[in-house]
Amino acid sequence: MEEAKVSSVRWTLYRPGIEAVDGQFNWQQADAIIGGLASRGIGVLPIMYGSPLYAARTPATPPLGSPTAEEEWSRFLREAVRRYGPDGIFWTDRSLYPAQHPGAPAMPISTWQIWNEPNLENFFQPKPSWHTYERFTGARP
Repeated sequence: MEEAKVSSVRWTLYRPGIEAVDGQFNWQQADAIIGGLASRGIGVLPIMYGSPLYAARTPATPPLGSPTAEEEWSRFLREAVRRYGPDGIFWTDRSLYPAQHPGAPAMPISTWQIWNEPNLENFFQPKPSWHTYERFTGARP
């Protein structure tokens, strides 16, 4: 990618892998991927995707239907932005990115994709619906 002068990639921040247990976040894999790419000057457009089984029937089911599920999703998004966004702790905490990639410039994330392929049943269950996607994200597709 570096040789091809790739400047950014889409990569899934898969919530079931990061927050398998409600409220417990494991950012280790995301730190390695996002940090490794940033250290080579490649930015990440994260796809915020997936529901843990405590939040929805399947990973492809958006966490809707209860205020608790929706608040847990919002918390996941806030935690990701707090970690990787502008002034995020991943970039500013000297024990994280600066220690892993000394001297490499930080590449905070400022654009986030909410969910993946909401028009396809494999990714948006029980069935694709722009009404549901709009309610879920607050944005019209």
